[in-house]
Amino acid sequence: MNIIGKFTAVDDGYTGSVQTLPFSGPVTLDAVKEKAGENSPDFRAFTVRARQQGRIQIGAAWKERSEGGKAYLGVRLDDPSFPVPIYCRLIQLDGEESHSLIWSRN
Repeated sequence: MNIIGKFTAVDDGYTGSVQTLPFSGPVTLDAVKEKAGENSPDFRAFTVRARQQGRIQIGAAWKERSEGGKAYLGVRLDDPSFPVPIYCRLIQLDGEESHSLIWSRN
């Protein structure tokens, strides 16, 4: 497994950090309170950059279920430093309280 982030569940989403070769920093997954449509994301991913004011959206996440019925988030991250968007899963590994962001190549 390629774990590129660790997150903790909070009231309205998740907070943690992501670390890849071109990107390293804090990330929050904020619940979308009013979805625009059925396929709209359930969460929006944000980060904060030191030289810029405010938060920057870098992705989105959707609630999913594995074939075995286990809930997880399907996450799509994109940043100008990435050659292509990153697709990963936010899951809670057995025996852990935190959630792991796992990336795998298609």
